[in-house]
Amino acid sequence: MVMTTNEKELLQIGRVLKPRGLRGELKIQILTNRPSVFMGQKTVWIGRREYAVRGTSFHSGFAYIFLDGIDKIEKAEVLKGKAVEVPRECFELADDEVLDIDLIGFTVVTENGKTIGVLETIENDNLVVGDTIIPNEDDFVIETNMKTKQIIIRNSFFDAEEIR
Repeated sequence: MVMTTNEKELLQIGRVLKPRGLRGELKIQILTNRPSVFMGQKTVWIGRREYAVRGTSFHSGFAYIFLDGIDKIEKAEVLKGKAVEVPRECFELADDEVLDIDLIGFTVVTENGKTIGVLETIENDNLVVGDTIIPNEDDFVIETNMKTKQIIIRNSFFDAEEIR
């Protein structure tokens, strides 16, 4: 999810699952393939409100954060289920890298030009185009063209799919 607040483009990196303990610590489901973005964050946005981060830790695939102003379990409960977001500039990208969110809406076509549809989302490193799920791997994806806003996939993917 992308949200714009005060001229900042915010990207969702997690979701508040529940409080942990009585002091307001939050258990966060990590929704980014770059969990390092949690470390060193001075602020996060939850429910359209900016919070200062007092501390972050990781355990068993989850992030745990303490926020200023959230110092009791009752205050933490209110945030359950809400998105955890950070400004886009928190993601340091190499020149040849893009964020998944930038690919949503691209047209997915086969190498012989057959249009499959529009990329709706990327889940578990799979491209979701309507009812079609395409593994985002070199065996299936030939090219992502940022200029034409197309993702070109191998014809063989659909040959295999039609057999099933």
